[in-house]
Amino acid sequence: AQPPVPAAFTNVAQSPGASVAGASAVQTGALAAAAVNTTVAARTMTMSSEFVKGKAHELFQSLEFFEGEVKKAREEAAALRAKAKAELKQAEELSAIADSALLRAADPSSSTASGVLAAA
Repeated sequence: AQPPVPAAFTNVAQSPGASVAGASAVQTGALAAAAVNTTVAARTMTMSSEFVKGKAHELFQSLEFFEGEVKKAREEAAALRAKAKAELKQAEELSAIADSALLRAADPSSSTASGVLAAA
């Protein structure tokens, strides 16, 4: 009591037993094809999953590399800021010394200014 099989899938033999055997072969072939499709789908999913995992790993490695580069850049920037601050302080000190010397040179009551004038 099998369900009717379309004529395109039946064997060309006219006997009822041949039709049932042909239908059984078609069903077996369909099951085999379904099994192959399932296997191919499973392999495709596995390969896709492995590909995604590999790409994710690459991205995380890149991210770690760039984070390291950012850390180095920040450290270098901090060192440059400290150096610039020290150089600015030194420049301000030298400027103050130069201003003081100019003020003393311009002040006629300064002993340095009269010594310079006397030497001239």
